[in-house]
Amino acid sequence: MLEVIADPEPSEWVNDDLQRGMRHVGFKVDDIEPWADRVRAAGAPFTMEPRDAFGDVRIAFFLDPDGAHLELVQGNVRYTHPGSPELVARERALPAPATPRFDHVALSVANLPRTLACYRRGAGAALIGELYAADDPRGFRITYLQAGPAILELFSFDRPLRPNPWRPGRVTPGLLRIGLSSDDPARAAAVLLEGGGSHPAAGGPDADVVLDPDGTPLEIAAAPVAERRSRSG
Repeated sequence: MLEVIADPEPSEWVNDDLQRGMRHVGFKVDDIEPWADRVRAAGAPFTMEPRDAFGDVRIAFFLDPDGAHLELVQGNVRYTHPGSPELVARERALPAPATPRFDHVALSVANLPRTLACYRRGAGAALIGELYAADDPRGFRITYLQAGPAILELFSFDRPLRPNPWRPGRVTPGLLRIGLSSDDPARAAAVLLEGGGSHPAAGGPDADVVLDPDGTPLEIAAAPVAERRSRSG
């Protein structure tokens, strides 16, 4: 969802994955080169030109006009440590889209077991697998969770991370929060809190937001009727 913001405050997000919180949003494509050409023609700056990456995928990163970090991904990840053969097979069976398809949100986390507990218990996310970059001096690991139709990528490191730049009441350009849908938002929020989440403030505009253990804001909305019907068969 795009929101138009009047008089936004300066963003404290930096392009360094050693900063906790939201890192980027990823879109799956069938062929990265023509879509990268369109990004280039639109004048968006690349932070990483198209390249082959570990995990046997081809990726590119760029910034939108408000500084949101976006990724294009071609191919399916070859996991260092598969967690669920069924989820891996489901991912590979999904056809590559003719137009970019929302695929994942990436977060940097300070304590992987704690964050895993929150999303697996609180949001019902399931482990797909992991990638471990053995040659990265930071001890870089990506843990992939299936969360409904989308994927959460959790970045963890052997090094300490900078604080999450998100602050209650501050509205900045770029990536603001993650939206989750639920048939019972109040119950979903309670389960996330039991799983290690927290409320950012007792009142104010962010009172209905739940923070994950790394301070990433989660907004829980009632699932659309059509979505509820599709889940019930």
